[in-house]
Amino acid sequence: MKEGTLKVMGYIGTACFLVMPYTLSYSYGLFLVFAVSGNVLLLPQVYKAKAYNLVALNIIGGFGYTINAINLLFSW
Repeated sequence: MKEGTLKVMGYIGTACFLVMPYTLSYSYGLFLVFAVSGNVLLLPQVYKAKAYNLVALNIIGGFGYTINAINLLFSW
């Protein structure tokens, strides 16, 4: 990926993480959408920066949020 694309993805991912806590009381499903999106969008940027601890954190966090989102979908 190009550097500019990674930078934009990083900004959008960070914005998702900044908005995420404020959506928790509004709608749990919206919280999970922002959480998964933030993790996915930040993953290429932290991988390119060779910050492997953050890569692991994004993968594990994204996986956990995805499981919660699937459980929420099937609980209705």
